[in-house]
Amino acid sequence: MDTPADIFSWKPEYELGITEIDEQHKVLLATTATLHEALESGVDGEEVQTLIDKILALKAEHFATEERRFHEFNFEGTEEHEKFHQDFSNHVVKMREECGSDVKLFGSKLVNFLTHWFVGHLKGVDSKYVQCFHEHGL
Repeated sequence: MDTPADIFSWKPEYELGITEIDEQHKVLLATTATLHEALESGVDGEEVQTLIDKILALKAEHFATEERRFHEFNFEGTEEHEKFHQDFSNHVVKMREECGSDVKLFGSKLVNFLTHWFVGHLKGVDSKYVQCFHEHGL
């Protein structure tokens, strides 16, 4: 079974070959690892909230980067991919609502969600735009 270190370690198979996107993925994964470690070590809720805010800001920046490129390159899968982004955001909002003011519970649920989402999204969804991006010089 994978340990948290295994789960949150960048692996060559995660590479899309698009530097801008790969770097964003690396930072998102590393920040998720930091949140996981913070929760495991019992840090206070304020620090957990800071990490959650950072993850959500990174997510927003990453989605905006992808979507800007989709429109710039007239990617044929734009609508479908943007729906995945919206579904992600809706799921996070729902999780936050379910957790109420329990920031540590929300942080834990967010880590769990991102752990499962990350690889599936990379290999199943993000891989669909790689050829288009490469054809446009990225």
